[in-house]
Amino acid sequence: MTPTTPLGMVKQTWIPTIDGSIDATAATYAWVITEDRIEDGRSKGRLGPSNADDHLLEIVQKSGSHRVRFRMYDDDGNYYYGGYVTYIAGSDDEDAAFGPLADFGIPFAGAVQILYKDRPELDCS
Repeated sequence: MTPTTPLGMVKQTWIPTIDGSIDATAATYAWVITEDRIEDGRSKGRLGPSNADDHLLEIVQKSGSHRVRFRMYDDDGNYYYGGYVTYIAGSDDEDAAFGPLADFGIPFAGAVQILYKDRPELDCS
Protein backbone atom coordinates (compact mmCIF):
# COMPACT_ATOMS: atom_id res chain seq x y z
CA MET A 1 0.00 0.00 0.00
CA THR A 2 1.27 3.47 -0.88
CA PRO A 3 1.45 5.91 2.06
CA THR A 4 -0.71 8.91 1.31
CA THR A 5 -1.72 12.34 2.49
CA PRO A 6 -4.94 14.08 1.37
CA LEU A 7 -6.61 12.68 -1.74
CA GLY A 8 -4.23 12.54 -4.67
CA MET A 9 -0.96 13.23 -2.87
CA VAL A 10 1.87 10.79 -2.25
CA LYS A 11 4.02 11.12 0.87
CA GLN A 12 7.41 11.97 -0.57
CA THR A 13 9.25 15.25 -0.51
CA TRP A 14 11.76 14.69 -3.30
CA ILE A 15 12.42 12.30 -6.16
CA PRO A 16 15.67 10.35 -5.84
CA THR A 17 17.66 9.26 -8.86
CA ILE A 18 19.37 5.89 -9.06
CA ASP A 19 22.52 7.29 -7.43
CA GLY A 20 20.46 8.86 -4.62
CA SER A 21 20.74 12.48 -5.76
CA ILE A 22 17.71 14.69 -6.31
CA ASP A 23 16.40 14.93 -9.87
CA ALA A 24 15.12 18.48 -10.18
CA THR A 25 13.99 17.84 -13.77
CA ALA A 26 11.56 15.03 -12.93
CA ALA A 27 7.88 15.91 -12.87
CA THR A 28 6.32 15.84 -9.41
CA TYR A 29 3.14 14.26 -10.77
CA ALA A 30 2.06 11.39 -13.02
CA TRP A 31 -1.16 10.55 -14.84
CA VAL A 32 -2.77 7.61 -16.59
CA ILE A 33 -5.55 7.61 -19.19
CA THR A 34 -8.17 4.98 -18.32
CA GLU A 35 -10.96 6.03 -20.70
CA ASP A 36 -10.73 7.14 -24.31
CA ARG A 37 -13.99 8.31 -25.87
CA ILE A 38 -12.64 9.62 -29.18
CA GLU A 39 -10.04 7.14 -30.47
CA ASP A 40 -11.78 3.80 -29.90
CA GLY A 41 -9.75 3.27 -26.74
CA ARG A 42 -6.33 3.58 -28.38
CA SER A 43 -5.08 5.96 -25.70
CA LYS A 44 -6.27 3.83 -22.79
CA GLY A 45 -3.30 3.01 -20.57
CA ARG A 46 -1.20 5.94 -21.78
CA LEU A 47 1.06 7.30 -19.02
CA GLY A 48 2.72 10.66 -18.61
CA PRO A 49 4.40 12.98 -18.52
CA SER A 50 7.54 11.74 -20.25
CA ASN A 51 9.72 13.08 -17.43
CA ALA A 52 7.67 11.55 -14.59
CA ASP A 53 9.42 9.53 -11.92
CA ASP A 54 9.06 5.75 -12.43
CA HIS A 55 7.64 5.33 -8.92
CA LEU A 56 4.86 7.84 -9.62
CA LEU A 57 4.10 6.19 -12.97
CA GLU A 58 3.79 2.87 -11.18
CA ILE A 59 1.54 3.99 -8.35
CA VAL A 60 -0.82 6.13 -10.46
CA GLN A 61 -1.93 2.86 -12.06
CA LYS A 62 -2.89 1.31 -8.71
CA SER A 63 -6.24 1.89 -7.03
CA GLY A 64 -6.32 3.99 -3.88
CA SER A 65 -6.73 7.42 -2.37
CA HIS A 66 -3.27 8.45 -3.59
CA ARG A 67 -4.75 9.38 -6.97
CA VAL A 68 -7.49 11.75 -8.14
CA ARG A 69 -9.95 11.01 -10.95
CA PHE A 70 -10.20 13.49 -13.82
CA ARG A 71 -12.15 13.94 -17.04
CA MET A 72 -11.12 16.02 -20.05
CA TYR A 73 -13.58 17.84 -22.31
CA ASP A 74 -13.53 19.83 -25.54
CA ASP A 75 -14.91 23.37 -25.87
CA ASP A 76 -18.40 21.99 -26.65
CA GLY A 77 -18.43 20.00 -23.41
CA ASN A 78 -17.85 16.62 -25.09
CA TYR A 79 -16.15 14.09 -22.83
CA TYR A 80 -12.85 12.96 -24.42
CA TYR A 81 -10.66 11.24 -21.85
CA GLY A 82 -10.76 10.07 -18.26
CA GLY A 83 -8.00 9.02 -15.95
CA TYR A 84 -6.13 9.59 -12.73
CA VAL A 85 -3.36 11.87 -11.53
CA THR A 86 -1.13 11.61 -8.46
CA TYR A 87 1.46 14.04 -7.20
CA ILE A 88 4.02 14.49 -4.47
CA ALA A 89 2.80 16.18 -1.29
CA GLY A 90 4.16 19.69 -1.03
CA SER A 91 4.54 20.08 -4.79
CA ASP A 92 2.52 22.53 -6.84
CA ASP A 93 -1.11 21.34 -6.98
CA GLU A 94 -1.75 23.55 -10.01
CA ASP A 95 1.02 21.95 -12.07
CA ALA A 96 -0.28 18.49 -11.23
CA ALA A 97 -3.89 19.48 -11.93
CA PHE A 98 -3.14 21.09 -15.31
CA GLY A 99 -0.52 18.48 -16.27
CA PRO A 100 -2.70 15.83 -17.93
CA LEU A 101 -4.48 18.48 -19.99
CA ALA A 102 -1.26 20.29 -21.00
CA ASP A 103 0.77 17.11 -21.58
CA PHE A 104 -1.86 15.07 -23.41
CA GLY A 105 -5.38 16.50 -23.77
CA ILE A 106 -4.52 19.75 -25.56
CA PRO A 107 -1.79 18.52 -27.93
CA PHE A 108 -3.39 15.18 -28.87
CA ALA A 109 -7.10 16.02 -29.00
CA GLY A 110 -7.69 19.72 -28.51
CA ALA A 111 -9.30 19.18 -25.11
CA VAL A 112 -9.67 22.48 -23.27
CA GLN A 113 -10.95 21.58 -19.81
CA ILE A 114 -10.09 19.09 -17.09
CA LEU A 115 -12.47 18.49 -14.19
CA TYR A 116 -11.88 16.70 -10.89
CA LYS A 117 -15.19 15.52 -9.39
CA ASP A 118 -13.66 14.72 -5.99
CA ARG A 119 -11.36 17.78 -5.91
CA PRO A 120 -13.15 20.61 -7.79
CA GLU A 121 -10.56 23.12 -6.59
CA LEU A 122 -8.18 21.44 -9.06
CA ASP A 123 -10.43 22.05 -12.12
CA CYS A 124 -8.60 23.79 -15.01
CA SER A 125 -9.40 25.15 -18.44
